[in-house]
Amino acid sequence: MSDAEPSSEGCRHVRVLELFAGIGGMRLALSYAGLDVEAVAVEVNQQALRVYAHNFGHECLVNRDLCGLSAKWFEKQACRIWTMSPPCQPYTRQGNVRDAEDPRAKPLLHIISVLREVANPPEAIVLENVRNFENSESFARLVEVLELRGYHWRSFLLSPRQFGFPNARQRFYMVAKLRPWSSRIPAMPAVLRQSCDGEDVDKVGVFRPWQCLGPCSKAHAFSSTAAEPDTWQAASDLVARAEEARDLCPSCERSAPVPDLGRTGSEEMASSVGSRDCRFGRLTAVSDFLDSQDNGACWLVPEAIMQKESARCFDVLQGGCCHSLCFTKAYGRYIDGTGSVYALPERIAEPGPDMAGTMKDFFGILR
Repeated sequence: MSDAEPSSEGCRHVRVLELFAGIGGMRLALSYAGLDVEAVAVEVNQQALRVYAHNFGHECLVNRDLCGLSAKWFEKQACRIWTMSPPCQPYTRQGNVRDAEDPRAKPLLHIISVLREVANPPEAIVLENVRNFENSESFARLVEVLELRGYHWRSFLLSPRQFGFPNARQRFYMVAKLRPWSSRIPAMPAVLRQSCDGEDVDKVGVFRPWQCLGPCSKAHAFSSTAAEPDTWQAASDLVARAEEARDLCPSCERSAPVPDLGRTGSEEMASSVGSRDCRFGRLTAVSDFLDSQDNGACWLVPEAIMQKESARCFDVLQGGCCHSLCFTKAYGRYIDGTGSVYALPERIAEPGPDMAGTMKDFFGILR
């Protein structure tokens, strides 16, 4: 976008088509990148539309089903960048990985068809989705059209932790551009271009050398090192260390509190806070993102949930922790794998006289 027209504020003005716009995250990211964004935002979720309108106004919103928008409509928008975060359910285990056969994949497949038809395709495309999208038939179809239309593309697996935020949410990102760009990233050796089942990814026509960086720690390695012969070895070492520490909090080095039966839960929690230095000091601590703890009782984990055996699976964070699990829409309904809970520095409520179970000492602390 080097030739985009500068705005009165010095930012480069560009017209962007936000497909699956949500609450406007892509638009905000482009503005952080120094662009003066004029958006056309397509979204059908009413709650997301209200949030988007609150943040950016309602004039740019298009509340229509993408499958009903023709190639002529896309042409008329004259947007130089298309962004999209298609539904991820077709590419997840909970969605049975139905891929292109899932009805929720139809809007993306429609966009791919439109991209094949339009006379003037966008200069750049940015796509975000869940990890495993890169192995899908939907992505293969997209790549086929991108190459047909003359795009150069790259894909990444990225997590907020790479950028200093204490949350593990690895996601797939793809950037495609009609004109090639220079890169400091070296070519990926053939031995590392193997898919999980051992098939060379070049043979399936999806990935190309250097375009998919794989695990996030490899991506971090290439963002901070020069293109040296041993760069891939350094990246592999980072991956190994990441695997070893996968289930551990980088601040307290444990995945869940283990209460000392001779002390209350609050005393055990307090004793461990600050007991170890965070091995990822460049990350911002969870405490820097917390609102005031006033009236925190309304957010406490209910006693009924604390009595469940599955409550022992909570991923418990303290203020000094520099990580949290990916939050899902099942947060609050299920425990394991849906997101982390926060341990207050002291108890603010007492358990009832009938409460039993191994997590009794932690009631009034976890929220």
